[in-house]
This record gives sequence, C-alpha cells and structure tokens, in this order.
Amino acid sequence: MNKECHQKSDIFIRRPYQVCLIVIVVLALYYPAIFAEVSMLDDQDAITGLFNLQSFDIGSLFFPRAQEGGYYRPFLGVSYLIDRFWWFLDPKIMHFENILMHLVNSVLVFFVGIRLCRNDLINSRYLPLAGSLLFALHPINTESVNWISGRTDPMACMFVLSALLLVLQFREKGKLLYLLAAFFLTLCGILAKETALGFILGAVFILTAEDERKVETCEGINRISPVIIVSYTALALLSALIYSNFYMVIVFGVGFWFHLAIADKKATFLTGYACKMLTLLAIITSGVAVVVLFYTLRKLAFASDTSKVAATLKAMAADFNYTLELFLGAAGFYVKKFFIPTPLNLAIREIDPLYALFGVICFMSSILLIYLRKTYSSLIIAGFMMLSPAFLLVFGTFAWTAYAERYCYIPSAFWILAGVSYIDKNIMTHTQRVIGRFLFAVVVVYFAVSSFQRNLLWLTNIDIIKDTVEKSPDFKNIRGLYMSALVNKKDFVEAERQYQAAQKIRVVAYDERYDIMYAAILTHLKRYPEAEGVYQDVEIKTKGHSTELYEAMISYFNGRILELKEGPDVDSFRRQRITAFEKLYRLNKSPLIGYRLGQNYLSIGKSVQACEAIKSAIVSFKSNEPLKRNAENLLKSIEKCE
Repeated sequence: MNKECHQKSDIFIRRPYQVCLIVIVVLALYYPAIFAEVSMLDDQDAITGLFNLQSFDIGSLFFPRAQEGGYYRPFLGVSYLIDRFWWFLDPKIMHFENILMHLVNSVLVFFVGIRLCRNDLINSRYLPLAGSLLFALHPINTESVNWISGRTDPMACMFVLSALLLVLQFREKGKLLYLLAAFFLTLCGILAKETALGFILGAVFILTAEDERKVETCEGINRISPVIIVSYTALALLSALIYSNFYMVIVFGVGFWFHLAIADKKATFLTGYACKMLTLLAIITSGVAVVVLFYTLRKLAFASDTSKVAATLKAMAADFNYTLELFLGAAGFYVKKFFIPTPLNLAIREIDPLYALFGVICFMSSILLIYLRKTYSSLIIAGFMMLSPAFLLVFGTFAWTAYAERYCYIPSAFWILAGVSYIDKNIMTHTQRVIGRFLFAVVVVYFAVSSFQRNLLWLTNIDIIKDTVEKSPDFKNIRGLYMSALVNKKDFVEAERQYQAAQKIRVVAYDERYDIMYAAILTHLKRYPEAEGVYQDVEIKTKGHSTELYEAMISYFNGRILELKEGPDVDSFRRQRITAFEKLYRLNKSPLIGYRLGQNYLSIGKSVQACEAIKSAIVSFKSNEPLKRNAENLLKSIEKCE
C-alpha cells in the first residue's frame, strides 16, 4: 500500500471550524431569500388562510377526519401554526426558517460523512466537508429553500438524515435502541413529507450492506465481468428502443441479478445464496410495511382516501407498459438533474422520451448496486427509494407539475454521501488527488454561481414566473400566474399580451380564471364594455356555477360605483351587484355573503328582502363570530322588519 496514502496532512482545519465554514457558506448563499416576496404559487394562499386562524389547534392537523384528503403532512401544519402565533406570519422569518433547515441538513451531511469516513488518509480528511458543501451549494435544492411551501423537503430531510446517523450507529454498535430511535425519526419525517417512507426500504439496504471497515476483501463476490453488465444492459435498451417493451427491461434486470448471484463461484450456500434470499425477503417485507404504514396513517387522518390516489392507480393500471416507461423516464431525468442541474425550471410538465432509455441504464445499474452490497451502493439505492414516490406524480393527478427539482432534495444528500463513502474506501494516488481537487473546485464554483443566480430570481414573483414562462411556454397555469404578477405591478399591456398567448394553448376543460383576470385587466385599462362582455361570456360558459365569477363581478361593480358616485348608471350597477350577490349566495350559502346581501338590499330600499337575508345569515353564523352581533344590531335597526 502506498505510504503517502497514510501520511497525515500537514494542515488540517479542525472539525468545529469546518462546521463554521458550512454555516458561513449557507448563510452567504441564501441570505437574499430572506427579503424575497411571498410566492404567488401556494405561499400567498397558505398565508391568507393562516391569517383567519384563531386558535393553536394541533389536534386537527394530526386528525383532521376530513371526508377526503390529499397530502398528509401535519408537521408542515405545525410549522405554519408557529409562524402564525409566534412570528405573526412575517415572510422574512418564514424564509429564514427554510434557510435554517437547509443549514441543519448541510451540517447533518457533514456528520454522516464523518461517520462514513473512518480512514485516516489524506484523501479522506476533508471528504465530509466536501460532501456537505456540495449539498449546501447544489442548485437543485434552491427551489425547496426559496419556496416557503417547499419546506416539506428540508423538514423531512432533517429527520431522515438524523435517522441515517442512528442506523449507521446501530450497524456499528448493535444496540437496538439506536434502531428504534431511527424508526421514530423516520416516522417524524413521514409526517413532514410522504417521501420519507422510502427510507424504511433504504435502511434495509444500508443495514444489509457489508461494513468495509470490518471486511477487508470482497470475499463471496467475484470481480464482475464488464461484458456481462454491457450485454444485459444492451438487451434491455434494445427491448425499450426497438420494441418499446418495458416489461422485458424488468425481466432482463431480474435475470441480470440472478446471473450475478449464480455466477458467484466464491459464495457458499450459507454466506452467499441464503444471505441474498434473506436480504430479498427483508426488502419485500419492508416494502409491505411501507404500504401498510402509508394507508394506516391516512386511515387515521381521513374519513376516506382522496380520489387522487384512486385516479393515479387507475392511470397506472390502464397501460402498465407505458407506466414503466414513465417511471424509467423520471428516474433518468432526476439522475441527469443531479449531475447536470441547469437549466432550472419551476414548472416541468413534460420531459424528453429519450430519458426513458437513460432510465433503463439507471435501472440496470441499480441491479448491480443492489448486488454489490457496499455502503456506497446502499446509499445510492436508499436515495432512489426516497425518489421513487415522485414517480407517481408523472400522471399529473396529484401535483400541479409532473416533475419538480425539489423532489431531488433528499436523494441528493444520499447520493453525495455515497460518493463520499466510495472515495473514502478507495486509495488515490497523488495525481488523482490533484485532479479530484481541481474538479471539486470547478463544481463548487459552478454550483455556487448557479444557486446564487437562482436565489436572485426568487426575490420577486415577476422574475421567477417570467423565467418559468420562458422555459415552459405551453403551461397555461404559469401564464395565469404571470398575468397576476403583471397586474400587481400595473403592467396591464404585457398582462393582456400574456392573456392572448394563453388563449392559444389548448386545454381539456374550460378554466374561467383566465377570462376573469382578463376582465380585470380590461377594467384597469378602462375598457368597461369589453370587461362586462367577458363577464357575460364566462357566465354562459360556466352555466352560472362559478363563485369566482360572481366575486369578480361584485368587485367590478364596487369599483364602478365608487368611480361614478352618483347618476343613473350607479343605480344600475347597484342592482347588478345585488343580482351577483344573490347568485353567489345560492352557490356557497356563506353567512357573510348573506349579511352583505342584506346590506345591499338596504342600499336600494328593499327592507323586507334585507330582513330575510340578514336573518338567514344570523342563523348560519357561529356563536362566536364577531359579525353575528353586527348582523343582529342591523336587524334591530330596520324599522320595517316584521
């Protein structure tokens, strides 16, 4: 063994100072996010809903007992409650919380790296720091950190990486308490985001992997012939490319695994085949446990499961060969994004079909990694396990975008740690170390520049949404958000241009929001007859079943009345406003709308109708509703009320 590999570095930055460096890097990179606007994508709606909360009710988050439910992430709700009652929903603090979570995860990657790097070699001294910096700076993680609603990924990652530390500790010490604590932390991660379920499977691979610190040689595993690897991969690729048969890809993958197991001449029955079968049994058992745990949590939380789950399963079963193609394509896409993250895009609806071929290569590589049973290979597989739930989103039944860079947040930590483990276990020559350090420096600079530029884009809604529109021009929802952002900035001419572009995009179902927004743009441009014509068209197209339409019409009439103040047109607008209130009340039966309807009846002298509307509102208001007292006082003041 080369002696220089055992020499200690003359200059070594102590671990506490390395942690300080990580802290400085993360805060310096992400400090612009503190001053970012509240994102129009989910964040504004979430904060608006939180403003109406009057009590710190955690129980309803864990046991909502709703008739149907989508995501079950009570820990996310708890963090929002803290933001509501402790920080009064200050956006700067909410953004800073995301940054702190990412900082904690970067430090956790550092400590896991220390646990993995137990060799006292020159090339291992700074590996934990290098891995931590790569994770901290990786551009693919900017979405999860900058987007308040994206904090589910950093939050779940904190629990999962903590659980990984305990799993590695259990593997070394053998104390069951470590494993139980790891399971508890994994459960906490699941309550932050469902993808943490994948760590249960990933932990099985990590626990059944060989501990290289205890096994000096690869006994029981032959040197694998590249010809075998290339042959099976080529057959799988040909099946996918020529015949579009992805069933055969799975068959060749399974055959590849059995070929490796049977061809292992050094393995005895006890140390080889039986061990592999027991490992396979453990994987299957843990997979069943994941499914049972998922449905048990949802059963406790919701009265019935969401229709989106059924819709996704139905889409999968419709053409399973196509489902396999989509899954493999997603795998290839996310692996590529990990290595080559740019260009970054907030809304990715479709990917190149050729990614499915790269996904085939990733699948066959995963078979090889499972067979190797090394620490680094098990970490790669564990990352895939936590990425795999994102494959279900490719049908577009759950999330508003089929593919998202934030889904790589947790897997990226595991894949970087896998690289740390692999380099630590392989002795490098002086030349290799020099080349490695140069490449690391290039990658760090590339990551830092890309991430910082992306953070600057997230500062304003206009910039980040404009960037998304340019990269996903056929995504109508994003153009709608861009229109809203332009209206907020009073750029009505560009907003109208975006509306015209959105009208050219074909969609399956009619969405009135774009026309309603266009009417608002026309109103700002004082093209009132055109705006009223748009409202009439929307009412016809929606057959009078759109609450958003009547809310927009009420706002329009309010503005026109305030602008004109008096005259015959004002009386006409008041009557039209009452008609809009009546239609809105029939749709939502809101006591607030009923109360406002009564006030509008009074404004045109219809006392009897006002009494009926206000009485109905009083009955519907909750006992502790502040407006209920106002409605009762108004009712008493109406002289003609019977």
